[in-house]
Amino acid sequence: MTRFTLLALAVLGLAAPSHAGDDILIADFESSTYGAWVSEGTAFGAGPARGTLPNQMHVDGYKGERLVNSFHGGDDSTGKLTSPPFVIQRKYLTFLIGGGGNEERLAIRLLVDGKPVRSETGPNRAPGGSERLERRAWDVAEFGGKMAWLEIV
Repeated sequence: MTRFTLLALAVLGLAAPSHAGDDILIADFESSTYGAWVSEGTAFGAGPARGTLPNQMHVDGYKGERLVNSFHGGDDSTGKLTSPPFVIQRKYLTFLIGGGGNEERLAIRLLVDGKPVRSETGPNRAPGGSERLERRAWDVAEFGGKMAWLEIV
């Protein structure tokens, strides 16, 4: 079976280069709903998952009790989860991501001025693999002060 799951964003935040106390939390997905995030399609369900979903490989590496999991409805489900707009106020945007590595169908994207400027996928590019979330960071210093939003597809 081809892995088309994207596990993302147990914690998402703008980070200062050296002082964790200066970080700005964008979302931690610890609620039962996505709040102000807009969900389209069936992939993300009604809210963040409490880990591994039925018929899914074991999910780990996330922080807290919940995470965004695109396996609602299985590998064939599709959808998009879009953040509310936010201002980039730090040099780095950090997040956790795992699952599929298909740039077109499974990714988290940063949009600035309506255009994608950063994109990341999970590490799985072949059937099987791992559903472990890993920490990633984007250097977003060049977009400081600009309005941005995130899309998870």
